[in-house]
Amino acid sequence: MDFPFQSPSDWREAIEDKATRLESYLKAFPDWGSCPVCEKAYPDSLGPHIAGKEHFRKLWWKIHEAPKQEWRNSSGKVITFDHLTGEIGFGDDRPAGSYAAPPEASPYPSYPSYPSYPSYPSAEVAEVAPLALPERVPERVSAPFLEREEDLRPSKQRLDELWEQGKLYCDACGRIRPREVFHKPQQKWSLATRRCIECTERANYESSFLQCARCRKSPLAGEPGELGEPGEPAIFVALVHPDVHCNIAVECCGYQGLLREEFAKSVRSSNEPICRACKVELDIESSKLICRICEQSLNRSDFRKKVEWDAPKCAACLCQKEKKAYEQFLREREEEAARQAELREEMAEEQLRENFQQRILDRMSRVRLPAYQIFQEERKSWAKRLMQNILSLEELSDQWRTETPSRDHASDREEAERFKTLEDLGDRLFKDLAYSFFEEFVMQEEEEIMTSSALARRAECRHHSLFLRGRVVACIKAVGGNAVLARAPLLDVKYHTGWKQISANELYVLQSLDMELKVKTYPEEIWKDVKDDLFEDDDRGSHNKILSRLLSMAGGTSEGSNRTETLNFCADLLGFQAPDDLKYRIWEEHFLQFLEVQRVPIQYGSGKQFKLDKIWASKKEANCLEALMGSLHQSGFQQQCKALATLAALCHLAPPDLRVLVPSNWTMAEKVLANAEKMTANPELFGGDLFLRKLAWKHMDKAKLASQMDQLLGRKAANKIG
Repeated sequence: MDFPFQSPSDWREAIEDKATRLESYLKAFPDWGSCPVCEKAYPDSLGPHIAGKEHFRKLWWKIHEAPKQEWRNSSGKVITFDHLTGEIGFGDDRPAGSYAAPPEASPYPSYPSYPSYPSYPSAEVAEVAPLALPERVPERVSAPFLEREEDLRPSKQRLDELWEQGKLYCDACGRIRPREVFHKPQQKWSLATRRCIECTERANYESSFLQCARCRKSPLAGEPGELGEPGEPAIFVALVHPDVHCNIAVECCGYQGLLREEFAKSVRSSNEPICRACKVELDIESSKLICRICEQSLNRSDFRKKVEWDAPKCAACLCQKEKKAYEQFLREREEEAARQAELREEMAEEQLRENFQQRILDRMSRVRLPAYQIFQEERKSWAKRLMQNILSLEELSDQWRTETPSRDHASDREEAERFKTLEDLGDRLFKDLAYSFFEEFVMQEEEEIMTSSALARRAECRHHSLFLRGRVVACIKAVGGNAVLARAPLLDVKYHTGWKQISANELYVLQSLDMELKVKTYPEEIWKDVKDDLFEDDDRGSHNKILSRLLSMAGGTSEGSNRTETLNFCADLLGFQAPDDLKYRIWEEHFLQFLEVQRVPIQYGSGKQFKLDKIWASKKEANCLEALMGSLHQSGFQQQCKALATLAALCHLAPPDLRVLVPSNWTMAEKVLANAEKMTANPELFGGDLFLRKLAWKHMDKAKLASQMDQLLGRKAANKIG
């Protein structure tokens, strides 16, 4: 039998209400005995014990024993409980018609006796049958023994005589009954008042109902009604089937209300308790706000956390407003860039130089961002060697050197389709290879195969995670099967299909598995740095959040390496050049001395067909570089693809110092400088990029990266694959 619950929280959520209800039923039983799962006596609070973590863990080892338990009292009542499913059963060992005790000779007036109900099914029955109600419910009659005068109580001498005869007087029902029908604590001579078992069960049963101060009705009964007075019920059934207890309460006792479980614990002792359903309705009604934009009355959840209470605006309206504002901002920026590009086309050489000085060089001197010196000189050498390697590849087509308009605007659709196909392929490859770069050199991911039992035996639990030989066990994947884990699959399904995280809470799952696993581990140092950035307190932490943050930074590197400005920097390192464009020659006069490149002539587009694309002027270098990546991949030169993606990833994680070098594309140079000014003025808005770059600089395996680049660039056409 498989254990249906995977964690203590799942167990508590499923069993807590049932355990609380069981404890309320067992209040009429003097001795609860021992827990068959934990093999020790029950504490004072039975419900929290059954729903607790220790009980759950010990129950996991006894799932094949199907632990069940039953309780019996002196009156023949039986309650059964299945510790695995939480099913509660009711039974009675007494024959039918034996519920009421024989009448006692008494000087007091007689009252209607309690009716006999059919006996309950045996406790061994798997499913409890519904309780058979009598065909006619007796009319409600008054119960004067519950509202009696003090002088009706037997005298002390009479009580002493009854004690010697083995009989006791019940102060609740006013009957003289055998001592056996009282709980042992109620049989003590020193008690001034006492209750028989039947009255105790009735009191417990009635106390399990409350009336909601708002709806004043029992939804199970379907009729509104006021709570009956404590002395009003005339007929009482001690133990009832849980599926029909509300009907019995309404029809037999005249007592209408909701079970205590329908109320939050914090309001059960209140004078005017509110049930959970009404509480939800009240919260919804009290949280209604009217949006000033759409003028609709909406729930509080439809608004953002921070609300301008004088003029509340819902989240949907704000998102729509912000989206329009952002679209307007992009249009204005594109129009300004296009206007500047058109102005530059009409400018003479002196005007271009003056424009370059004012809009680019002067702004470069005002940049105050930190410079990342990691591999700044090495990447120039790698870019030069890579370009020499690429130019020597005879099988490589030169199609990537000639830019074409977009598919929608090109007159030669076939030529544009071939170029854009290479560009789309290169776009995807830059992302995938940059993700692998971050995993290999920054996260320093290692993957090994071992059995689940070996992992459970060797792993060490610390700080919410499993540690193996000084590395963090981040996630696992079954070899030839699916590992049954409580956790959900990783969010990044594109690169981690089938992988599931494994934290210290799932160590017991490893012990139950018998299979080979692929195990991914990361260095403890980078794990700790991410944790310190997420949590201020050392005692706090979450394996899930830390792993998600690491994978999100890998995804950020993947996307960032494919940004237009990043690819523009990379194209400049490789030596892309437009010989006939005066703007490139002006840029080279200022920055060529910082680069060790072999100039590679590129035929960028021009004319009306290209200008129909509003952002073409800023991305033409990126278009050709992506086409180069796609062409290398199609021709089978995977080594060069990997080296090219490494350069792009380095340009994102450690961009060039903007006080020394800006992109050769003037439109992109202005955008990069504008972003740098924003980052200088509001660094908190760019905290993600800054932390990512610091983390990469600190934890990058520089020796391994340098060795691999030398290996990749040491070969030419001989490394062709396939």
